[in-house]
Amino acid sequence: MRNLVNETMNLHGKLTFLCLIDSFMTRLLTKLSGFFLATFLVMPAFSQQADLVLRGGKIITVDDSNTIAEAIAVVGNRIAEVGSIESIEPYIRPGTQVVDLDGATLLPGFIDAHNHVEGSATGQFFRLPVSVPPLETAGDVLEKIRQRANELEPGTWIEGQGTYYQPMPTREELDMVVPDHPVVIRWSAHDVIANSKAMKMSGIDRNTPDPAGGHIERGPDGEPTGVFRDARQLLDLPEASYEDKLRAIPLTLRELWLENGVTSVYTMDTPEGVNALQELRRRGELPPVRLSMSFVLGRFDLDALISTGIHTGFGDEWLKIGAIKVLFDGVWGTTAATYKPHYGTTDNYGNLSRTGEQLVEEVMKAHAAGWQIWIHCNGPRAQNLALDAFEAALERYPRHDHRHRIEHFANFVVEDKILDRMEQLGVIPVPQASFIWRTTDELLHQEGRPRLYTLRTLIERGFRPPGNADSVGTQPFSINPMFSFTRAILRTSKFGSEVDPDEAISIMDAIRMHTIWAARSGFEEDIKGSLERGKLADMVVLSKDPLSVAPEELMSIKATMTIVGGRIVFKRN
Repeated sequence: MRNLVNETMNLHGKLTFLCLIDSFMTRLLTKLSGFFLATFLVMPAFSQQADLVLRGGKIITVDDSNTIAEAIAVVGNRIAEVGSIESIEPYIRPGTQVVDLDGATLLPGFIDAHNHVEGSATGQFFRLPVSVPPLETAGDVLEKIRQRANELEPGTWIEGQGTYYQPMPTREELDMVVPDHPVVIRWSAHDVIANSKAMKMSGIDRNTPDPAGGHIERGPDGEPTGVFRDARQLLDLPEASYEDKLRAIPLTLRELWLENGVTSVYTMDTPEGVNALQELRRRGELPPVRLSMSFVLGRFDLDALISTGIHTGFGDEWLKIGAIKVLFDGVWGTTAATYKPHYGTTDNYGNLSRTGEQLVEEVMKAHAAGWQIWIHCNGPRAQNLALDAFEAALERYPRHDHRHRIEHFANFVVEDKILDRMEQLGVIPVPQASFIWRTTDELLHQEGRPRLYTLRTLIERGFRPPGNADSVGTQPFSINPMFSFTRAILRTSKFGSEVDPDEAISIMDAIRMHTIWAARSGFEEDIKGSLERGKLADMVVLSKDPLSVAPEELMSIKATMTIVGGRIVFKRN
């Protein structure tokens, strides 16, 4: 009996020992497998064959160390390795596409962090171009309108596309040249001029009230002058058809964005435009530009959007949901919400599209539902009210990494106390360097004028403003990032004047604005914005090195090749 007990105890001890060994080995193997897996992920995958290798150039990676590399290997749609030519050699096998850069410069694909794809497409293809330049005078604009009218039946609408602060005919001049055709000429996203026929056909007269947030200019007699500021919606202007947009959007994405090395766009469009993007994606006709779609309240119903359960980030690497946008005030000089009357007026403090209380309610709802929020604010009164709304939402629903934005912040008026609030709340400023080009001498010479486009101030304060063009058809040439680079560094207007030159930034910061900082403003810095292992292989090859040329030569730099997801999607002949 004692022997049986001893044998049983010995067996139990052996089993316990074996169990302990098994448990130890299991834990050891788990730790080792985790170690080897982590090691494999960070070591170069020498067993992998690259689908694409680019080598023999200057590769500006825009990583945290400002690394300059010689070669890059792509596996699938991702970057597998960035480094020296020798470090990339093991990735080259039979079947690898090898591109010799021949000394050219390679950068991350540019990101346009605020634009309007649909609006740019309609401006590019369905409006009569009447910009000065290339035209020279208001008389040239009238002549082009007259020629178009001669081709059309009376009563047919004519829509012209001009640009900011150009010579423009008056309503009376338009009436004299084209009395039988309704004419509207846009010169910005906010301002148009219409002739009497267009106003009559739209039912607009001296008794028509200003819309919320907008303004109809009137003469001393109370009659509309034909100028509509943030009030274009009152005009019964026919829109391009849905089928027209389906044809125009792909052409525009290719001609204006891909051919300039822009591989991602954060766009704001109408419901029809959003539908068109999805339809083009379904058909396989959407060009290889990565799109993030944001929704402007007024065009979209906030409660309806929230009720779907979707919010910022839903989608994939090609087409995803962006932000809720609120158009809160207007443009500087006329409709931006200020504390002092606009220059040359005694009682014009600008306009707000809603009250501060209404804005708080909307921001609270969208923030609680997980949305990123962009608020258009040009004036300091609008900016402070927007920050009030963000502050209220964050107090009730704390969210550390919200990345809410104020669009057009720092284009005009940067007050230290507003910057302090922005920094405290973690709000991203989104200025437009390309707008420096259109600054008038009249504004520059105004007594007590605001500081303009204070890019250096923002960067020195630690902000990381995202680059963008915000062209809406009025400045299609500005979609080329080299245009914004030039303005941000040279600080010159189209009238030849310097615009607060002490706010100039470095070329490297201009590059960051249009790559990694833009990506961060859309929660995408982990997958794009720099050339690093594991990120999307979105890249642009440039004809010259922007770090080496004089600022005056930046506009001569062309995108010679655009690569999206490891595929060459544009190559300049």
